[in-house]
Amino acid sequence: MRKKSLWLTAVAVVLAGACHRSPIEPTPTPDPTPPLVNVAGNWSGTWEDRDGVTAFVMNLNQSGTTVTGTWELANFDWRGNVSGSVDAKSFSGTFTVNAPRAGGGTCTGTAAFAGPTNLGAQTLRWSSVGITGGCSFSTGSITVNVQRR
Repeated sequence: MRKKSLWLTAVAVVLAGACHRSPIEPTPTPDPTPPLVNVAGNWSGTWEDRDGVTAFVMNLNQSGTTVTGTWELANFDWRGNVSGSVDAKSFSGTFTVNAPRAGGGTCTGTAAFAGPTNLGAQTLRWSSVGITGGCSFSTGSITVNVQRR
């Protein structure tokens, strides 16, 4: 009887230990951060404002979310710099505008641009409400439509 009692005690201890263990729960996996769109490279297309459509070229550099670069309107000798940021779905930033003045010299202004992007970014369509700053002209709203070259 003593053997049976020891055996039952041993079984009870093992079962008690098994019952008191907490179950191992899987570690939840975090939601992956969507990849950034890549807009770096050479782009060409059009600049549209209330005066019409003009040929437009742009060269962009990208480091993480930060975008910098240059742009130029061929027919008007307008040029400037681009600075802004991207995420997985959009671009927002500023174009500086350096344009010749009618009486000589250069005027400088800025235009805030924004628009959707996609991960394959072969075309971009960015818009702005217009140019502000030291230039005395008004373009009205602006749309830039470009394709990767």
